[in-house]
Amino acid sequence: MFRRVRQVYLDHNATTPVARQVRRRMAEVLNKHPGNPSSTYHLGRDAASVIVRARAEVAAAINAQPMEIVFTSGASEGNNHVLRMLAARAAPTRNRLVTTPAEHSSVRAVAEELAGMGVEVTWLPVNRHGRIDTADLAAVLDRRVFLVSCMLANNELGTLNPVAELAALARESGALFHADCVQALGKVPVDVRALGVDYATFSAHKAFGPKGVGVLYVREGAPCHAFISGGHQEQGRRAGTESTHNIAGCGAAFARVPDLLARAATVAARRDTFLARLTALKPDLVLNSPRDGVVANTLNVRFPGVRNADLLSFLDVHGVSVSAGSACSAEGGKPSHVLTAIGLTEAEAQQSLRLSLSVDTTIADIEYAADLIERFVRGEAPAVWLVSPAQVDAAFLDGPRNYILDVRLDIERRLMRGMPNSHEIPFLRFSRWLDGLPRNRNILIVCSTGVDASIVAYALKARGFPQVGVLLGGLVAWRVAHPALYRERAGSHIVAVS
Repeated sequence: MFRRVRQVYLDHNATTPVARQVRRRMAEVLNKHPGNPSSTYHLGRDAASVIVRARAEVAAAINAQPMEIVFTSGASEGNNHVLRMLAARAAPTRNRLVTTPAEHSSVRAVAEELAGMGVEVTWLPVNRHGRIDTADLAAVLDRRVFLVSCMLANNELGTLNPVAELAALARESGALFHADCVQALGKVPVDVRALGVDYATFSAHKAFGPKGVGVLYVREGAPCHAFISGGHQEQGRRAGTESTHNIAGCGAAFARVPDLLARAATVAARRDTFLARLTALKPDLVLNSPRDGVVANTLNVRFPGVRNADLLSFLDVHGVSVSAGSACSAEGGKPSHVLTAIGLTEAEAQQSLRLSLSVDTTIADIEYAADLIERFVRGEAPAVWLVSPAQVDAAFLDGPRNYILDVRLDIERRLMRGMPNSHEIPFLRFSRWLDGLPRNRNILIVCSTGVDASIVAYALKARGFPQVGVLLGGLVAWRVAHPALYRERAGSHIVAVS
């Protein structure tokens, strides 16, 4: 039934492929405009003209003036720029930042860091769909607030916030307003004048542009001091030789925004078709995203009783890319802060998937993904056994029928010693080694926190390996469960599979 693996990309909120027109523009700049835009001779002037054009394209897409556009390395830099710049210059009597727990990490982490440095941070509550109530902001605004930071569209849920109303409230109290607009670009109209914001941030790669370039909108008259010092570039607001080809690609991506908006209704219809199909196959499905006030492409759903890491891994083996609420990360596999902010328990967050479509997602893509999800939910997928850390004691480690496969990244191995008697293969190239593994042993796959291991496990099951397991919580959890065993034997008798 699934002999031919179809490649279906359903994680467009993470990044988007570079559009053909964008690639052409970037290639043209790389081939014909090698100069430094700051140089005054003709090659430099030619490169500078490329940036002038891109700045005009960006400004037109969001109803700004070209002089209000600052090119950055991405929205994370822009978010850091605004929050850190304004906090560093806030008056002692106006030292309060207001934001939400559902913001992107580049806002949330900076707010937490600023709080540790003496800035007063107020976290506004969000409802079960991640949306702010204007009354909640009105209740906390006073003359101590120097900035309100709130995203226009949530990256995990697709929820739209009433930014125009929130910005008006902030303005009445004398506070500045910053909106992270990354996930809104090309999905809903973004008019910075109509929104009334002082600052807005964007990343080109979320709208079919290149990675490594973004935009910071600074309203004319709003404070803006350089975040990166050392040069006059970007009118003294961001030092460093401009990445001309990336900026050209950014401008080309923003120029495509009207076309993306014109096709948003089609994307929304396909998203709704997908939801209807999923609801039919699993009636107890829970929709985390709102039904209204949501960007056209985003669907966040919870499958009760289904571990998202397992479903994600099964889909990955069959060519479907989606995002789970948790991943092997520096946070130790904890669920998404967005999902916990809307009230989900850790268990519920680990049953949730984000499905994000684009104008290129077809009905056939949706049908293929839905068929796979139905197969998994009905229990037709090959079973992978789940092993708790407590089970992996000395007897298990030394059992002759057990084969421990460590699939961590090299950097993870440097940070933590491996399980004794384990066999190491690199996760990023694991498929090269799988067919050489023993089929007559119980293969236990280990990664740092248990998610990458699931991907490898389902790849093995797809190849017909009979006994495949995943260590729940990964090496981090095993170290906690067996501290003495870890101290005594971790890192011993490890073999690199060749």
